[in-house]
Amino acid sequence: MRIVVFNVKYSPNLGDGLLSECLEEELRSCGGDVSVVTVDIAGRTDYGASGRNRRALLRILEALPQTVRRSIAQIVLRRLVARHVIPAARRELDQADAVVLGGGNLIADADLNFPIKVAAVMRASAEANVPAAVFGVGVSDGWSAQGSRLFVGAFTHRPLIHAAVRDQRSQAIWDRNLTSRGARAASICRDPGLLTVRHFPVAHGTHDDVALCLTDPLLLRYHGARNVGAELDTWMVTLAEDLTRSGRRVTLFTNGSSEDRAYLERLTPRFQAACGKAVSVAPHFDTPGDLARFIGGCALVIAHRMHACIAAYSYGVPNIGLAWDVKLDSFFASVERSDFMIDPATTSGVDAAALARRALAEGIDPAKREAVIAEARADVAQACDSLRAATSR
Repeated sequence: MRIVVFNVKYSPNLGDGLLSECLEEELRSCGGDVSVVTVDIAGRTDYGASGRNRRALLRILEALPQTVRRSIAQIVLRRLVARHVIPAARRELDQADAVVLGGGNLIADADLNFPIKVAAVMRASAEANVPAAVFGVGVSDGWSAQGSRLFVGAFTHRPLIHAAVRDQRSQAIWDRNLTSRGARAASICRDPGLLTVRHFPVAHGTHDDVALCLTDPLLLRYHGARNVGAELDTWMVTLAEDLTRSGRRVTLFTNGSSEDRAYLERLTPRFQAACGKAVSVAPHFDTPGDLARFIGGCALVIAHRMHACIAAYSYGVPNIGLAWDVKLDSFFASVERSDFMIDPATTSGVDAAALARRALAEGIDPAKREAVIAEARADVAQACDSLRAATSR
């Protein structure tokens, strides 16, 4: 069975690539007859192939009125999909037995980005008469009227074989907006990124550093975060300063996007002035495996980026999530670690450092973690079985 996966594997954020590679490998492990190929619905074909001008584009979009921003985005997106995404999708669909859309936060409407892309590839899958599943996706609320029409059409034009979303909130939004309008009801599955330890094995805790993941505040604001700006810079430095005073080393890193790396470079001198040689900068990661293996070797991870936290959990590395999008809260709740979700706007850097010391002392419950990983494997296997049954009919 040849499966085509649609997602944003080659996103500048290597967390998207990490969950994609985990999903690919786990699908292949479902049986000797399974082969998998992924098509990036943004038209990218490799890691690091785009993103150099993303910050300038985000700054321009942030300044525009929403109606103007959405009109411009729609023109650009439809051209991108027609020129790059659909030709690549059709080439793979010609040889496909089944399709999976997922994982990642793909059912979300920010300037019609995903509604246009998802509707296009699902329509192409229906035209190719290939059975399709949705798996491991996040679903966000707040769709525009046009985005809603595109998503409804994507998932009702031809019935889905299987639909599974990654948390209860996503399920509620899916059922309210899609099941009520004819789409298949969604079950809940574990995020495929939880299989990181299985597909990117690494010796746990090869160094004693606290890893602090930096994310450009501009990106956080564009995706809906509030009260994120210069005060976040000071908060991060205060957190690192308190940790290093207590004898910890801190390593700064990013999930790979160019705007995050630029933010890290701008802020590094402040960290060094406050912490001296107790703070260092991780090398740039070229692939999701590089990012995963770095995270697996850390003592603790603190991040806004969800898949930095998911990978850390997979390895048994304690982690603290920094609030900005409810998807992160949903993940921490799903693994019973909501105590380790904090909002920099309401929690001081000193208090965050105290929570970091608690996380280091308590660690990750190994029995709970093993059960979560087993559930993640079983969820992929169930989706694969559904597709195999559909292709055999």
